[in-house]
This record gives sequence, C-alpha cells and structure tokens, in this order.
Amino acid sequence: MEARARPRYPSPTPIAFGETGETRGADGAIFTVTAMDDTLKRLLDAEMRAERLAKQAEEEQDSTIQHAMDDAKVENDRFTARIPDLHRAFIAKAEERAEQNIAELRRRYDERHIQLRDQAEQREDEALEAAFQILIGPER
Repeated sequence: MEARARPRYPSPTPIAFGETGETRGADGAIFTVTAMDDTLKRLLDAEMRAERLAKQAEEEQDSTIQHAMDDAKVENDRFTARIPDLHRAFIAKAEERAEQNIAELRRRYDERHIQLRDQAEQREDEALEAAFQILIGPER
C-alpha cells in the first residue's frame, strides 16, 4: 500500500515544534509564528473544511429527500385522479363476466330443457300405457 503524500502548507521559515520563527505578511509586517500555532491553524482549517463538507452533504440529503417526497406526492395525486377510471374499468369487467355467466347458465338450462323434453317424448307412450293399465287394470 502506497503512502499518500501529505499536503504541504507553505511555511516561509521551517521551524521545529515549539520553536519560534518570524515571517512577513503581505503588507510587510513581521509576525512571530510558532510551529504549534501553524499546526493549530492547519487543524482549524481542516475542521472548517470538514464542517463545510458535512453541511453541504446534509443540504444535499435534505434536497434529495424533499425531491423524493415531491415525486411521491405527484405520483399519489396522479393515482388518486385515476381511481374513478379504474373503478369504471373494474365495474365494466365485472358486468362483462356477469353477462358471460348468465349466458352460460341460459345455455345449460336450454340444453337440460331439451334433454328433459326428449326423455319425456321417448317415455310418453310407456307412461300413457302404464296410466291406462292403472285406470282399467285393477277393476278388471
């Protein structure tokens, strides 16, 4: 694993930890700087950058959540608007199935009616003969 190079922060005068050095500002003023001050400054800068990144990430997260909630509301509204159409389609389909069932029941009824009529015609002569035998038979 390669070691990452540490970012270098410009220091006009390299000084050891705890030592004191001098540096000139942009306007030429002389400042006394210790290595500890420089380290603290870098740590504070890093902390501020981290806070900015965390705040930016939080804002992006809030934005993403809000966008998702807005999208969900739009989809919910669109679905709610479609409910009457869905209901009508469901009712139409149910009526169609009911009509098919009624037609099937009528067909079965007609078939059974024809079967019973055929059986009655086939046995009509036998039934008449048996009836006549009953009417005239026991007395004779």
